[in-house]
Formats: sequence, structure tokens, C-alpha cells
Amino acid sequence: MSVELRCPDCRAKLRLPEEPEPGSEVECPECNAIFPAPDLETGDTPDARPKKKAKGGDGKPTEAKPKAGAKGKDKTPRKRKAKKKETNTTALIAVILGAVVLLIGIVVLLAWWFTRKPASYEMMKYLPADSNQAVGVNVGHLYKYGEFVKKVEPSYRDLGFFKALEAVGTAMNSNVAAFADYTVEGWGKSGAALVIRTKQEFDPEILKKLPGAQAGQSGGSTFYSISGIPKLFGGNPLKAFAPNNRMIVLCEYNIAGGTFSQMMAGNPEGDILPKRLGALGKQVTRGTFWQFRVLDSSNRWQEPTTSKDQSGGDFMRFAATSTAKGAGEGFKASLGSRAVRFEYVLWFENSDIASELYKASKTNEIHKAIDDSSLDPPKWWKEFAERIIGNKKVAGELMMNLGAKASGDLFIIKSECETIVLLEALSGLIQKMTGQTNYGPPPAPPGGGGGGGGGANMPMPGPMR
Repeated sequence: MSVELRCPDCRAKLRLPEEPEPGSEVECPECNAIFPAPDLETGDTPDARPKKKAKGGDGKPTEAKPKAGAKGKDKTPRKRKAKKKETNTTALIAVILGAVVLLIGIVVLLAWWFTRKPASYEMMKYLPADSNQAVGVNVGHLYKYGEFVKKVEPSYRDLGFFKALEAVGTAMNSNVAAFADYTVEGWGKSGAALVIRTKQEFDPEILKKLPGAQAGQSGGSTFYSISGIPKLFGGNPLKAFAPNNRMIVLCEYNIAGGTFSQMMAGNPEGDILPKRLGALGKQVTRGTFWQFRVLDSSNRWQEPTTSKDQSGGDFMRFAATSTAKGAGEGFKASLGSRAVRFEYVLWFENSDIASELYKASKTNEIHKAIDDSSLDPPKWWKEFAERIIGNKKVAGELMMNLGAKASGDLFIIKSECETIVLLEALSGLIQKMTGQTNYGPPPAPPGGGGGGGGGANMPMPGPMR
């Protein structure tokens, strides 16, 4: 039966598992004082435990001799000196070294996280060095959403990039969902190329199984001339090579020999697209679908110049004015089970311009229409909703969720739409998100210079100015 005692020195309450014998020594774990246990029935504290008297030589009991200088037992509790704990030097050193290693690991991990580049950057090294626009699809992420894929796959099965994936899948004896991880397609004055990244490593020898494959050499590396793939670069003959065992590059056959050799080597000395992207590339290429272009005189949005162009002129005029000082623009759509998030990103060489656009966006007419449903949105938004989105319900959700921010030299417009609502309109939107419907790069905006045949316009062009 447990009992409770109280230390006469520090008054700490002690709980003992059983009643101690009166007079026996009890040690306080709080202050290390040692005191005699009291008689719990009488409450008295014995001076000491009873001791048997020793017998003398004649058999008679003898009195116990008190210790010299003692007049009786001192009732004051005495403290036992605490034993010093010996420090294990080896264990201490091991703990310190472990903490240092852990700290270094955290620093390395943080450094990698903040400096890492998207997988698409590695892929873009194998595009023609003068590429100034690209389209990417994170195929692996897309196929995580089965219901979404079922709905949209008929919309992109006829696109060039998917025809190429099917051809590679046949050579690998696999299907697109099983082997494909990412695709990046880029264009420049010297030509176009499609880079395919696989989920697992493969044997480069599988390129021999592509239609019409014939081996060739360039710079000591092997490539294959292959038959054209429908809808990819006009269905014209192609060249194929594997820079490593996770990537396959398909490019136009007529790309100049010097340009092609540099592509096979990863353009080690070229002023390639990833070097020219600035913050735009990292912001845009993290989407499920994305596209961007470095802006110059050949591909900027242009204001309508003829009466024929006046149809939709407000939208074109707004886009041209908003992007006039931009160094590049991009668009991305990030797929989620609940909602699809969209961003249009405008990149400037001067961060002050991005800040000014953000300030101007706060007083835009479209925000007034969001706050007051009795007001109509501006004409450019109506034209954008009709020509680019093509679905009133989706356009309505995008407008209500519209927002903007400035980040360094980037001005970003963002919005989102419920996935289930977006699925209703994806048959038209998917071609805009994934790039082109036929040969060539996404063309210059309506009224602009340059371009190719049958491409999609950059969705959501121009900030809310």
C-alpha cells in the first residue's frame, strides 16, 4: 500500500510504494536530504532504528558506546552529495558531428531547391539554338487525372506531338501513358524540334524501330533519318537522336548540319532559349500545359491596320498596347482535381514597368464589373471570352476569379476555373493550351507579322490595363 511523506527539508511530497519502517532512512529525490521515516500511526519521528545490544564476554548485554563527541543522533536531515555524471566524450563528439552533417544537408537541400531548374530546361538545350518560342506538356502529370484525360484526349490525339508519342511508344512496345513523362516543342528561324522525356531509362537502339529509320553520323554521334510523322512539322521527313537514355529528339530533316551538330551536343556554347528566358521561364514552365515566346519585332501583338482586322479590334489593340514594352510573354495551365489554375505572365527588362502595370490593374474597368454585376466588362474582355475561350460559363468563372500581382520583372495575371466546369469547354481550349493544330509554331497574334500555319494564339494575352 503506497504512502505519502513530506521531506522536512524542502517540503517536497514523496510517494512511497509501501509504508517504511519507523526510523528507517528515507532519501528525498528533490534535494537529496536523508531523514528518518516517521511512525505513521503516532506521527512521532524516532531518533533511530532500534538496535540490538551486543553481549560481552560474560554473556551479559553491554551498553552501546556512543560515538566520541556525540550527544545523541542529530535529527537534522543530512544531504547526500550528488554523484557527478561522467561525460562520454566519444558520444558527445558523435552527437556534434551528427548535428553538423544534418545542418550541411539542410543547407544543401535548400540551395538545391532554390536554384534547381525545371526538367524542361534540360530538354530545351536540344532545341535549335535560335529558338524563341516553345510549348510544353507535362504528360506524366496530365495522366494522373484519369477522368480529365478521358474527356480531353480526343481533342489532342490528332496533334503532332501526340502522334510522335504514339510512334515512339510503338517502337518501345509501350503506350503513351506508361512511358511518356514530358514533351517540349520549340521553334526558331533555323527550324523546329520536339523533345520527348521518358519516365524510365530506355535503350537508344529502339530508335532503329522508328518508321523508315536509317543510321547516320554527326560529330561522332549516331542519329537516324526517319519517315515523317503525321501532323508533326508538316509530316515531312525527320531526324531522330537520343542525347541520353531518358530523352528522344525529333527535328526537321532540313535543319542545317552545323545547327544539328550543336543540337546533338546540347548547344554547349550557343545562346540557347533557357539562357534568354530570365524569370519568365521558371514561372511559366511549372504548369501542366505551358507556352511562351521571347518577344521581338517579328512576333509582337499588332494593332489592327485594315478594315478587315477591325473585327475584334478592341482585343487586339488592348493586347498590343499592354505588351509593347514586354521582353517576353507566357501562359500556363496547372491541372488540379478541384480547379485548373491559369496564369498569363508578361516579362519586362525593367521591374518598374511591372510595378506600374500592377498599380494600373487595380483600377481597371474589369474590376469594377466584378464588384458591380450591373456593369458590363470592357469590350476587350468580351472579345477575349468569345474568341479565345468560347464558353460563357468558363469566361464568367475566370473573370470572377481574376487577380494580378507583380514579382520582380514579371507582371502576372492569374485566375482559375472549376475542373468540372472547364471540362465542358475543353474540346476547343485544349488545342490552345498544347500549342499548334498543324505545322509550325504558334503564329504571331492576329494582325502581327510572321507566323506559321494553323497554330493557336497565346491565350489570355495582355495584362488588365
